[in-house]
Amino acid sequence: MSRLADRIRREVVTGEARVSIELSARCNLTCRMCSLEVYYKDKGLMLPQTFERLLPDLAGFYRLDLGTNAEALMNPHLEDYLAAIGQVAPGCEISLVTNGVLCTPERAAGLRDLGVSEFSFSLDGASEAAFQRIRGTELAPIVSHLAALADDRGSARVYVNFTLQDGNEAELTPLVDLCVEHGVDVLFVNRVEPYFQVIAEDAPTFREGLQGRRLIQEAFLRAEAEGLEVHAATDSPIRTGPCSFLFPTISWKGDVTPCSALSYERPYHDGQGWKTYPFRPYGNLHQQSLSQIWVGEAYTSFRRQVLADREPDPCGDCLRRKGIICPTAAADQYWDAVLAGD
Repeated sequence: MSRLADRIRREVVTGEARVSIELSARCNLTCRMCSLEVYYKDKGLMLPQTFERLLPDLAGFYRLDLGTNAEALMNPHLEDYLAAIGQVAPGCEISLVTNGVLCTPERAAGLRDLGVSEFSFSLDGASEAAFQRIRGTELAPIVSHLAALADDRGSARVYVNFTLQDGNEAELTPLVDLCVEHGVDVLFVNRVEPYFQVIAEDAPTFREGLQGRRLIQEAFLRAEAEGLEVHAATDSPIRTGPCSFLFPTISWKGDVTPCSALSYERPYHDGQGWKTYPFRPYGNLHQQSLSQIWVGEAYTSFRRQVLADREPDPCGDCLRRKGIICPTAAADQYWDAVLAGD
């Protein structure tokens, strides 16, 4: 029987065997735009007995994404898990998303040596005032952690994630300069997902967006002049084709969902009205292996509908698929056309 990685590779749009692993559902910050505190009721850390249920199926995977909803560096077993992954899936790309607070130079160097190949720092401002308003902590220590990692990255890549939201649009071009100064490889511009009424009313995604579009264009031009790669979500819904976000997401408890959007229940506003991302598990690692869950009838049927671009519920309203939350290949084409004046 073929490995799970081979089955996934043959099926998904990207042709890559990839899995997202939530090592932590806890965070050390309380960011103003985050839904974790309000809607994610059951918070914990992935324990060794759960990770061990997952580990055998990771052989042959191309990419592992660590840190989906919270701060992975809060898990005290992180380094042990990375060492185990290195034995089972040597050479696998490992991406770690962090708010940067715990990513000290010493710890970052250890994580790099254990196989982390991408470090993504979440920075929603280039000024202390804007950053503290959004994330409630100081920017300077995090920038120092980013700079130290960039100086000692080895073969790892260093990314920055910026979440565009009301009041920080003007921070984007200065953030481009900060990324260039510290040798960041790629800047990703995401849009805040409107979970709360106040965010839905203020989010640039659902305003006319002329100011936001102008500032994104300005940032693109600055980045192009400085040689920084930038990818941005769009400012209006677009057709993205079959979903590129369809890969298993493992919760800290071992629940397996088809993507991060369906990993916990929460409301959101799509510009027309309120919708709900449901919690959509297709199994749990403590009852079945990931390989067994992947071939389950319900999970298989769901994937086939999505990959046929039939948009089963709730995919039709997903803001990720419409390109206005996360950067996609279609969003890159959209901004290329905007910048070209088409």
